[in-house]
Amino acid sequence: MTVRQNLLYEKYMGCCLLYRGDAMTKDINAAIAAVKATQNISFFEGCPNGFKYGISSRASQVVGNSELARSVRSLCMLGNNSGARKVLERICEDVLKMHNVRAFCHWFVAEGYEEMEIDSACDSLSKISNHYEEIVCYLNKRGFG
Repeated sequence: MTVRQNLLYEKYMGCCLLYRGDAMTKDINAAIAAVKATQNISFFEGCPNGFKYGISSRASQVVGNSELARSVRSLCMLGNNSGARKVLERICEDVLKMHNVRAFCHWFVAEGYEEMEIDSACDSLSKISNHYEEIVCYLNKRGFG
């Protein structure tokens, strides 16, 4: 799922960079320093590093008839920021709207799910969303905001 967020108003709790292929530690550290210098990304002040990275020396593989080009290096970024709460709330709202009009329920039942499991999944999403809110409030109260 692709999600659009305005990251100017959100703060990161952490960011993980996963490199594959021909990646040098010196170049990675220079890239991280350049990103930090632009100040386009902001971290909670309680996160001194903000970035962690891992390197796999094996380049990514291309599958059979794939349209992806072969490359000598690639990067995957996983970021955990305060905007995740808003995304989870939107997903939960959409699922509840569909569930209230019983849209697609027959698909889940045909796959072996019970209708109560949909409600349980929404409750779980709400709990995760509330947990993000608690973390942000905690960090702001402690002066890390």
